[in-house]
Amino acid sequence: MDVEQRLRKFHAQAAPDPIAVEALLRATVGSANTAQSSSFERLVASIKQSWALYLSAASVACLVFAFVGFSFHEQGSLNERTSRTVREVAMNHITHLKSEHESSSIVELSHVMQQLPFLLKVPEHLRANFTVAGSRYCSLAGHLAAHIKLRNIHDGKLSSLFVALLEQDLKSIGLQSQSVAGVDVELFNEDGLFYAFASR
Repeated sequence: MDVEQRLRKFHAQAAPDPIAVEALLRATVGSANTAQSSSFERLVASIKQSWALYLSAASVACLVFAFVGFSFHEQGSLNERTSRTVREVAMNHITHLKSEHESSSIVELSHVMQQLPFLLKVPEHLRANFTVAGSRYCSLAGHLAAHIKLRNIHDGKLSSLFVALLEQDLKSIGLQSQSVAGVDVELFNEDGLFYAFASR
């Protein structure tokens, strides 16, 4: 056998089996596709996780903004209700409307004002300096109330004490002292009653 024949025989034996080559190619391509698919799935999962975190953060931010906005609105409403009540009290005091019931006894006034769902009381810190001079029905912050006229025992000046049952909405009104049109108004609660004291 000459050299040429030997070389042909060697190369024929050294050539890869076509079936083996095809199987190898299939395995390689399949592996690449699997790797690409796996990478794509990881990318999608990462994007989904990022969006989930973003949406969660956005939801929390919206809740915070909503709560802050609601708090400011409620505070604004509370301040407005308090100011409105103070103005109402000052106006009723300035008008000096005639008393419907004349008496110096708070017990007697409470007895004759039977439409009130409570007994009239003069707060203890006012009793030392004022005497009762009469009363009438009125409205206080949208509730049926009594307007009690009090006379200062030192100078004879008349002050006004407005009394209403301490309903739930009245509990939210700010308890404070303010001056409106020269009238000093004090709002306070005592023994289940809502009071507004006005003097000038």
